[in-house]
Parts: sequence; C-alpha cells; structure tokens
Amino acid sequence: MIVSLLPVIRKLFAEFGALPNAGFLLPAIVTIPSLVFAIFWPVAGVISDRYRRRQSFVGSRELILASRALLGIAEAFAITISSALIEDYFGEDCHHSTAWVGVSTSIAATALIAVGGALADVSWSGPFAIHIAAIPALIMAILVIEEPHTSAKPVGTSQNRLDFPGALPN
Repeated sequence: MIVSLLPVIRKLFAEFGALPNAGFLLPAIVTIPSLVFAIFWPVAGVISDRYRRRQSFVGSRELILASRALLGIAEAFAITISSALIEDYFGEDCHHSTAWVGVSTSIAATALIAVGGALADVSWSGPFAIHIAAIPALIMAILVIEEPHTSAKPVGTSQNRLDFPGALPN
C-alpha cells in the first residue's frame, strides 16, 4: 500500500509545494512508512514470538506524516507476523506459500500504483482512500486466523531476543 501514493507526489507538490520544507516533507509521505517498517519489523517479530500471533495481529501534513509512520509500524507487524504464521501453518512446505505471497505482493503493488494514479486524478487525497481496504482484511483476519500450535516461544528463551548483528549478512 505504500507504493499507492507514488503517482500523487506531483499533485501533493501542486497543493502544498509553497509550504516550508515541502521538498522534504512531501516525498517523506511516501517514504516514511518504509523507514518505520525497517525500524519496527524486529520488534514485531519479538512480540509475535513472545505472545500469541493472532492476538498480536489483531488534515495537516504533520498529521499525514504521523499517520504514514503508523502505517509503517502496522505493516511491520502485519508482514512479520503473517510470514511467521505461514511458517507455523506450513512448516517445511512454507517456501511454496512464501513464494506465492511474494508474487501476489508484487502484483498488488503494481495494481496499487495504477489505482493510486486513478484516484490522484480525482483529488490529491484520493490515494489515501486505498487504506480503507485494510478494514475488511482486518475483519477477515480476526474471523479466520487461528492460533497455530507452534507459535510463541516461552518467555526467556534465546529466540525472543532481538539479534540485530545476526540480521546482517556476513
């Protein structure tokens, strides 16, 4: 959903370009969620490992930036926990399912750019409406996702610690 705003950058500059720091703040509307995602995905992983995964799943430019930062946090949790759920549900066969998630994510990102562009033709705020689609997805997740038997390691195990050096390539 982050990429859905790429087509609207020009219209955002037309609407807010005269404001101070617009050259930084307006592109940040698109990039802040990715930055926040990168910062919070390890936290989302630890929380989903420590607690039940299903339970964990569940106007102004400054306000827009703050909401985009929250979107990044939400995406960090959603993507990290859903990836862990795929592994829990499918075990050794998770690679096939993970591949399909990757393919569908790429297709969805491409479609969201097109939809974001069409909505930007209506209004600079149009692409933000795409996020309403998350509401039915959240409702479905609450109703359909069951807690897997293999999730959430006991508190205090070494697998519940953040391992930033271990996340870096050798």
